[in-house]
Amino acid sequence: DRQALLPMLQAEHSLIHSRSLVDETALTAEMKAELTWVRQPLARRNPVNGRMSVYVSAHASHIVGWPVEEGRALLNQLTAQATTAERIYRHRWREGDLLIWDNRATLHRATTYDSVRYKRLMRRTTVAGDEAQYRAELQAMGASPLESLAVS
Repeated sequence: DRQALLPMLQAEHSLIHSRSLVDETALTAEMKAELTWVRQPLARRNPVNGRMSVYVSAHASHIVGWPVEEGRALLNQLTAQATTAERIYRHRWREGDLLIWDNRATLHRATTYDSVRYKRLMRRTTVAGDEAQYRAELQAMGASPLESLAVS
């Protein structure tokens, strides 16, 4: 029953929420004023393989239209399920490594490292996209346009 419900739900995501989980004072009022909340479908179908994936992250604050605590409980439960040991890939970096993942089906997080001893270079490349399909899914759900969605 829950799997059928997830594609019909939206979560509101924001850096404001994720940073507040770590430190309520991490963002100034001015920084918060520049950030937007973005509604995202809670589950999406990957157009390449047809599989559904849940779209959760630390940025997901609550489920639109649900009581905040109930929505956060669902988000926490889904995140816990997505991050069980058998579902985690942890990369041990070596010089020259390149990692590529599909953002439509991957929850990723950087871990701490010695930033004095090791320099981190991260570049994002969008190889191909299906923005039109994504926007059509959002419209079908009654979501407002995503002015803040950056298109590469």
